[in-house]
Amino acid sequence: MSDDIVSLFNEHSPKDTKELNQLITHQELHLSEVQLQELSLKKVEALKASHLVDLSSKTQEYLVTQLDQSTLTTKENYFQNLIDLQEGFYFLRSNLPFSYSDDALLERLWAVFESCEGSIFHIHGVLEELIIKENMEGGFLNEGTDDTL
Repeated sequence: MSDDIVSLFNEHSPKDTKELNQLITHQELHLSEVQLQELSLKKVEALKASHLVDLSSKTQEYLVTQLDQSTLTTKENYFQNLIDLQEGFYFLRSNLPFSYSDDALLERLWAVFESCEGSIFHIHGVLEELIIKENMEGGFLNEGTDDTL
């Protein structure tokens, strides 16, 4: 796939990224114009690295809202956590079957973020373990369900 096609489908217009700030209730967490541009650039980079196409801002909207409401979020770590979680989502999406919905992956990513108390270093290790478990054994997203007949 050419880079032009990826860029065409994944670059946000300034209007789309500015709408993310409308989801943030804590004024000190609002993203600057430079941060919004960097967030869009990081999304494009993550999508290229993962060989994915994402035509919506649903992932960013979910992460912005969750981080805004989290007690683990500070003004100092907000933007970096947003970038790291966005990359984590596309890492999961590219390494797991598409039978898992984006919503299920986002919820699992958020659960890992909270269980690791926001430590991005630990989150990446846990995500890698989850992917290995899913690909080797299957079913980490279906924990607690009974598949017996």
